[in-house]
Amino acid sequence: MSDATFARYFNAQYRAFGQDLALWLHLAAKQSGPMIELGCGTGRVVQALIQAEHHVIGIDFDHHMLARAQINLAPFFQQNSCLVQADIQTFAFDVNFNLAIASMNTLATFDDPGLIASFVNISGQLAPDGLLAFEIPNPAVDSFKGVDPNEPLTAFVEPESGNPCQVYAQRIEGTAQDQVEILWHYDELFADGSTQRYTLRRKYFLRPEEKVQEFLDCANYTVVDAYGDYNRSPLEEDSETMIIIARANQP
Repeated sequence: MSDATFARYFNAQYRAFGQDLALWLHLAAKQSGPMIELGCGTGRVVQALIQAEHHVIGIDFDHHMLARAQINLAPFFQQNSCLVQADIQTFAFDVNFNLAIASMNTLATFDDPGLIASFVNISGQLAPDGLLAFEIPNPAVDSFKGVDPNEPLTAFVEPESGNPCQVYAQRIEGTAQDQVEILWHYDELFADGSTQRYTLRRKYFLRPEEKVQEFLDCANYTVVDAYGDYNRSPLEEDSETMIIIARANQP
């Protein structure tokens, strides 16, 4: 699948997703000041933060995602808010952020050296008492185990074509113990009854809380909260996700 095609489907699939927004807005209200979303995609979280009158920079490595985000956010942009193509491991701005958000398992796509490098780089861009908040999968609850690749997980209407789309997930064991690969299949259904399939292969690293804590320690963070869902329930062994809030310790 081309990046442009995936950006089109991703935008359509998640444009109405909002279950996590109350959590990010809660943290933003407590932190105030400049904020950054890491891996902002097509701008869903950035839009919510801007509408709550926060100044936000959204970064993403994929320029196709940013092109979609630019269109989506055009009615909402305000002074000191912008989108930038950048790598989470190396981005640098002349501003210190009070809050950095990485939603929807963005950091789970990095291998161990990449995740540590990301933690270190983010830390250097946080203001004193600035927080990093991120969501990653809970490996104890592997939601893709047992998923039938022939049964759609979800469906949506792609607004540009008006065609319905179905989404399938095919799980492939990774080469390492904490690694899994997912083939995301998007079937677009046309009016004449034909179907066009697009496939994206995505690798995820499923790390237990202890390993994430180890990497945060290496990057000199202190974990201040750990949640198991968007309602800020305590993180438990069987929690549906892991949401970590960490403060970067200033040198």
